[in-house]
Amino acid sequence: MPPKQVQSAPTAPTVVTPPPVGQALAVAQSAVTSAGGLSRSRRLVTLPPGTVEVDYEDAGSVCRLLAAVTTWILQGQIDPTTAKVAIAAAAVALQALEQSAIEDEMARLRAVVVRMDAKRWSG
Repeated sequence: MPPKQVQSAPTAPTVVTPPPVGQALAVAQSAVTSAGGLSRSRRLVTLPPGTVEVDYEDAGSVCRLLAAVTTWILQGQIDPTTAKVAIAAAAVALQALEQSAIEDEMARLRAVVVRMDAKRWSG
């Protein structure tokens, strides 16, 4: 015979009410909210002009940029949010470089096909 299951009486959910907010805190929160939140009150951290020249000429230059960004993060020269933007831009640049290489190869192959087709019909 299986053991009986005992059901406990349902309990009412506990409602937690927040403590009352003081007038000074309410005014401070209102000021921060109207100014655009806490993130707006922080100063933008960037590297000085001329520190880095972004060069997306080839995959090697993008890799050098990524290595520099990694070093700057580890040394505390840039914040991770800025680094995230730089890394995302580098990823897009790598995709564009790859697409450009594919387009160049397709143009070269089209030219070869046109020349072969011209030879075939000319003689």
